[in-house]
Amino acid sequence: MSDQGLVLVETVISAPRDAVWAALRDPAKIRRWHGWENEDLDAEIDFVYGEHADEHAAEGILDIPGVGTTFTLEDRGPETLLRVSKAAAAPADGGYDDIDDGWISFVHQLRFGLERHNLAERRTVQFDGSAEADAGPLTAATLGLTGAHAAPVGERYAGTTRWGEQLSGEVLFRTLHQVGLTVDAYGEGLVVLHAQPAYARPPHGGGKAIITTYGLSEDALAALRGRWEGWLGTSYGHAGRLAVA
Repeated sequence: MSDQGLVLVETVISAPRDAVWAALRDPAKIRRWHGWENEDLDAEIDFVYGEHADEHAAEGILDIPGVGTTFTLEDRGPETLLRVSKAAAAPADGGYDDIDDGWISFVHQLRFGLERHNLAERRTVQFDGSAEADAGPLTAATLGLTGAHAAPVGERYAGTTRWGEQLSGEVLFRTLHQVGLTVDAYGEGLVVLHAQPAYARPPHGGGKAIITTYGLSEDALAALRGRWEGWLGTSYGHAGRLAVA
């Protein structure tokens, strides 16, 4: 098993260890929380959790040496402590790292999907773009959701985005570079925002938004995508670099 050096994310999931373990080993379940929908998702799941995984079920450890990451599950009866770590030193400046922050997002997507939706089928939209000069890194405040930007984890928020959409929900988690917001109107969905500083995304910084929805029609999902893309394309489409998935 890998040396579990740097802890990237640790959270308590309100589900027994067997349920969390199954969410890490069944490709159909993994698809309902890992990353976002795209044509390479199944291949990525097979690469990470299949081809390069070394499982130790009795110990609750899933070692993935191919990507230098270890999942550790601690049985707490009706709850499970899930820890993701890697065999590497922390960045000297505690800076943004796209891969490390990706694991943080995905673990909270797992917790949210399992606790709130029992890993039901989801639909996702992902945006990834470079900021225009006056936009700055992508945060809840950047979107116009100043209440969500200031609210403590676990508290409710409500606000209107810069494109006029009224959103409300709960602040699910917050880290140095990320915030996760549940959104009632997305069935209850989840929006994870990455604020990428200029040193990580020159010249002006940038951002990533992962939007997870449940029960929306194709028309409603397309309308959601259009609303977000319209505004993000203006503020995070520097040199035309706004990717949508």
